[in-house]
Amino acid sequence: MLERNGTLTPDAARSILKGTARSDGFTGTVPNNIFGSGKVDAYDAVSTVVAGLERIDPALPEAFELAQNYPNPFNPATHIRFAIPRAAKVHLSVYDILGREVAVLVNEAMQPGQYEYEFDARELSSGIYFYRLEAGSFKQVRKMLLTK
Repeated sequence: MLERNGTLTPDAARSILKGTARSDGFTGTVPNNIFGSGKVDAYDAVSTVVAGLERIDPALPEAFELAQNYPNPFNPATHIRFAIPRAAKVHLSVYDILGREVAVLVNEAMQPGQYEYEFDARELSSGIYFYRLEAGSFKQVRKMLLTK
């Protein structure tokens, strides 16, 4: 994971490993003292890192922020930047024009920082989409246009 993202903190790596761990009949109910959070799923863990979330600036932001995606309009991928000034549970998701959630990009506890996510919309149809950031009590929505 560190080879793919050298800025990954130990807490972020632990969070990714726990979040992608698997449980089955062999591990029993997790977490437990033998298997912890379950079996490590290395493929899912690395895929999560490769999927596009990247901490882009070590300087701590002063306020929560959700920037306009770029490029916009886009095809097939765009970048979404956001900043969190303190540790928070972060949920970044994409909605279609009817308000249906079509993708969850981030859903984890994160450390303060400025982040960038590359969103690949290859599987979606052309149209207007909204992306929403929830971090603690902060909530913000922005609009983007996918053209194919």
